[in-house]
Amino acid sequence: MAQKLAKEATEVVIDAVRGQRAAVIHESVDLLYNLVVLWSELGITASEVWAEMDRRQALLGMAEKLPKEDGVGVTSSAGH
Repeated sequence: MAQKLAKEATEVVIDAVRGQRAAVIHESVDLLYNLVVLWSELGITASEVWAEMDRRQALLGMAEKLPKEDGVGVTSSAGH
C-alpha cells in the first residue's frame, strides 16, 4: 500500500506541474483513498491525524512540518 500511495502522490505532482487541474483533482482522490487505507492498515484513525495537525498549529501556526528532532527539517514549503 505504501508503494501505491507513492505512485499516486507522484501522479498528483506530475499533473500539477503540467497544470492539469482536473487530473490533479482525480488523482488527489486516489491519493487520499490510498492514504486512508494505509492508515487503516496501521491502525491509525483520522482523528489522530487531525489531533496532530491541531497540535502543530497550536505550536507553530500552520507550519507544514515540525523541525526534525536532530535539528534538521523544513518548517515551510520552501525548498520542496
